Amino acid sequence: MSYSRYCTIRIIDEVNCIFIGLHPDHIGYFYEEYGRYAPNYFFNPKFKLGSWDGKIRYFHKTGKTYVNLLDEIIPAVIGLRYKITIKDERTTKGVTVPLIGEDFFKHITDPETEEPWEVRDYQIGMVNALTTHSGGVGLCGTGGGKTSMCAAIALLYERAANLRSIIIVPDKNLSDQTVEEYEFFEVDVGEYSGERKDLNTNTLYQLGKHSKTIQKLFKILMSSLLMKLMD
Repeated sequence: MSYSRYCTIRIIDEVNCIFIGLHPDHIGYFYEEYGRYAPNYFFNPKFKLGSWDGKIRYFHKTGKTYVNLLDEIIPAVIGLRYKITIKDERTTKGVTVPLIGEDFFKHITDPETEEPWEVRDYQIGMVNALTTHSGGVGLCGTGGGKTSMCAAIALLYERAANLRSIIIVPDKNLSDQTVEEYEFFEVDVGEYSGERKDLNTNTLYQLGKHSKTIQKLFKILMSSLLMKLMD
């Protein structure tokens, strides 16, 4: 294929990237193509006043988009006859952690059996898959032991590189439960919420789902933060 245009993709971090050099018409195309209506957008005052079209944009007019979308966007950009240069500016270094087995929490006594705690087969598989691939989405039903798996991941990275993690929970009842379970698994856990701002522990959780509050916490912890875990 002969190229008639040139652009650069700057990969800023593990989440964000930006296209530089796209024609304004093509920026507009991707801006519209990667716009999705927000839930209940028609109730929003800005939409009713006509100052917002109700869409969340995953490709911005500045060319900013997300790394996870590059597999879709790059072929489309090439199809527009662009030669792409990629500039990777990521600075995070990968951390290798050991695989876990059923005896990972053997020092913890199961209160029901009074025997050493055994990690279930599917929990072992999920934890090892997430750590081997340096992230991902793990799905598990109610009662499947999601918090214990999060605790295992947090401990693995704390021990390997003294890295902290954020556990995000949506309400006060779950936050109290999370703290209790983390303490049971001997994880150094603190709270960052409207009531407390404990930043001196290796594992923290964020009470609530407000993105601006979470972004603020990320900035505070960015120098030593590796993971975001949602329970």
